[in-house]
Amino acid sequence: MSETDNNSDIGVITAEVIQQFSRNVYSGDFNAAMASCIDILHRFEVMGGYSTGVVDEKQATQALAFFAAGYTAMLANPGYSVTREGLGALMSHKTVLSRIFSSTDFRDMSYIYPLIGETQGGHLTLSERSLDKFVLATTLDIMSEDAFGVLRMLKDDAKLLFWLSLLDNKCILTETEQSNVARLIDFISELKVVPVMSIPEVDLVNRVWFVCSYWDLPSKHEVKKFLNKVLLATADLLGVDTRQSLSPIPTREKKKVLVVLELWRYNSAMHRCYAKAVTSLRRHFEVVALAKPKEIDERNAYSFDDVNHFSPTGLLPENVKIVQECAPDIIFYPSLGMSAMATHLAQLRLAPVQIMTMGHPASSFSTEMDYVVIEEDFLSDPNRIGEKILLLKKGAFSLTRPDFDTSVSHGEKSERDHFQIVVNSMYQKLTPGFLGVCSEIESRAEVPVYFHFLCGANVLSVKHLTDIIQEKLNAEVHEMLEYKRYFSIIADSDLQLTPFPFGNTNSFVDAMIAGVPTVCMDGPEMHSHADVVLADRVSLPEFCQTSSPEEYVDVVLRLINDRELLQSISNQIQESDLDENLFTSSAEAESDLAVLFEWVYDNHSAIQADEKRIWTVSDRNLLAASPA
Repeated sequence: MSETDNNSDIGVITAEVIQQFSRNVYSGDFNAAMASCIDILHRFEVMGGYSTGVVDEKQATQALAFFAAGYTAMLANPGYSVTREGLGALMSHKTVLSRIFSSTDFRDMSYIYPLIGETQGGHLTLSERSLDKFVLATTLDIMSEDAFGVLRMLKDDAKLLFWLSLLDNKCILTETEQSNVARLIDFISELKVVPVMSIPEVDLVNRVWFVCSYWDLPSKHEVKKFLNKVLLATADLLGVDTRQSLSPIPTREKKKVLVVLELWRYNSAMHRCYAKAVTSLRRHFEVVALAKPKEIDERNAYSFDDVNHFSPTGLLPENVKIVQECAPDIIFYPSLGMSAMATHLAQLRLAPVQIMTMGHPASSFSTEMDYVVIEEDFLSDPNRIGEKILLLKKGAFSLTRPDFDTSVSHGEKSERDHFQIVVNSMYQKLTPGFLGVCSEIESRAEVPVYFHFLCGANVLSVKHLTDIIQEKLNAEVHEMLEYKRYFSIIADSDLQLTPFPFGNTNSFVDAMIAGVPTVCMDGPEMHSHADVVLADRVSLPEFCQTSSPEEYVDVVLRLINDRELLQSISNQIQESDLDENLFTSSAEAESDLAVLFEWVYDNHSAIQADEKRIWTVSDRNLLAASPA
């Protein structure tokens, strides 16, 4: 959860930059105002808040209010009309807009409504000219029945953008927001599959594609299935032939695997989970990476024979050409959802065999993704997965121990008069159901309880999260921290809680390194089941692996009220051989990914023709090798 991105090429946000935007608005130069508005929002999105341009919190708050006032004046001015290009650009930054407004006394953008329409009887009457302005002022937390009426009135492309912008929300923390998300999922039947028109709009599609996996709703993956069709339509628009047949693969001494990387920075969650397995592929294959330049350096390039880089323009046709020139026998996606380009490429047939693993632990539901590869004990409900399932030997994805200072004094907590709980999870994993469980725990505990939320949030998101969470809990929400400080808070806590339905994995492991007992909740998808698997591997008591919110609350209260039991679990974790249980696998298990890839390539046609959806390790003996 430490911040390593280099944003030195992004200009800082200063009060002067925001004042220039406002001057453009008030002088009626809306072309210049739009350009500066988008520039400011882009800087916020990349940087997450202010950089060296703002000297203190008071100045930052004033500048945010100044921007919010300027944006309001722009929408309210009858002389400002929204172009299609401007609509797409602002829709793509709606979440940033929402966070800016929530960081000021305005709280949200609802007060813009009376400035662009007439309110009568609780309903807003809008002219056709004001529809786009309503769209730009409406977010998930304030949408009402009027929003669905406007959705139905818009043209197909604007309707899709408005729908996407409402769902482009990394954290769903209230019941109102969750209810609105459920209604927007149901609204898919009223949407048409149309392409999006720009790279920011593709990014918007991908953010919703990615974040829907975190929602606490059974129908959430219907969003992903629909957006896969939108990405295909966009590829068609860009001139990529989505129905083309593959060119003949060159004859090689070794088959070539192209690994499409979304996040591979050294010590990142992805690198910790998959570096060993990807490296093992080199024994059997020529392994080539496709990554952003900053993802590969001398510390993590050892997994590959060669490295290709995505096109700097970010255009799909150019990246398709890079893949085609590589001519891989197998394309391997360790994860999908964190990179718009990777998600877009995954909708296309670019290699004879296309495989993914669950770095982002959810199915792609892409019609061109042949297989998902999962360790045997990580599989839960196969009906939540769209691809054919290939199982690996337990330990094939043994983790890499984090290369950070994790030295702590086990068992020596700071002096305090409360029970300290850490929620060590990225903020998109927080749900109304989980926060409700935390609130019940606090209200029923026999001692004061204090929560630390280590959510990797940026400046804008921290304020939003703090406002909502502190209404429910006695808690502190932390910004992105460097690893030593992040780890010290975990180590100083009495108990870790993992959220649901989307659990932790690497953050769970960090708590084990610190010797902190952890409670998790099992569920039907891998992102719910992973912590249970890891708990089994380190022999946490079974009662810490719950199966319902009620059981979750009871177990946490039991641990709060029984310090001896809590200490015995902590001792057990500290005495456990984590290197053996989490970070080491047998050579046989570690090489199983390469063995599986060879078997899949040789038997691909037969596997695809077979109705069997789940192929276990022993099932590999059922098929004799045949040409792919």
